[in-house]
Formats: sequence, C-alpha cells, structure tokens
Amino acid sequence: IKIDNVVDTTGAGDAFMAGLIHQFLNHSSLPTTIQDMNKLVLFASACGALVCQKSGAIQSQPTKEEVESFYNSF
Repeated sequence: IKIDNVVDTTGAGDAFMAGLIHQFLNHSSLPTTIQDMNKLVLFASACGALVCQKSGAIQSQPTKEEVESFYNSF
C-alpha cells in the first residue's frame, strides 16, 4: 500500500496488529493459500496506512468502514 501524505506513524504498528487480529477472528478458518494470507495482510496494512495519514495514536485509529473503503480501492 502506498500513501502520499504521511503525517504521523505513531500507532501504525498497533493498527496493523489490530487489523490482522480482526481478520483472523472474522474468518471461519485459517488462511490456506498465499492469496488468502495476502488479503489478510493487505487489510492490516490498510489499517496501518490510514493511521499514518492523521496525527496521534488513538484518534487516528480508523473505523472498520474506513478500512474497508480504503482496502477496496486497491
């Protein structure tokens, strides 16, 4: 994922992990293919990327809808 305007990276790693955990918890089984794992990691990366576009660690955390909209743009 490429973003053009990095404002602050604080909280990006936390957002990535939260996105990854969210994906694991919302799938009925573990990923079995590289493509499945790529989808999970791309969603988590979208979470981290969105955080980088705002200032601060807490208030910059995206909603599920924001992540899905950003994720679906790829």
